[in-house]
Amino acid sequence: SLLLCIITSKVERRTKYYEFRHKTAVDCLVKVDNNILSFLKVESVIDCNSIELIPKKELLDRIDPTHSIVVKQRNISNELKEEIGRAIKKSPLVKPYIKKLLKC
Repeated sequence: SLLLCIITSKVERRTKYYEFRHKTAVDCLVKVDNNILSFLKVESVIDCNSIELIPKKELLDRIDPTHSIVVKQRNISNELKEEIGRAIKKSPLVKPYIKKLLKC
């Protein structure tokens, strides 16, 4: 299975959404920029409250076959992986069974 997190450049919008809906979830937004993830163009946020666990096969089913896709492996530091893991485990919105699957 794969654990998918959303990365969005709408940092303020996502922050305000959680401030209004669920204040403790704001702490589970991980800010990143191109110094941390080189493929980003602007400051963004990884929303560790909004994650999805899907089988690898299902990911392939979601990809439109009329568009080509190239899977690229990215260098992600262990520190960032750990920060994401901590944010997921801390999130009040992530289901407990998903939290238990994390090794970090």
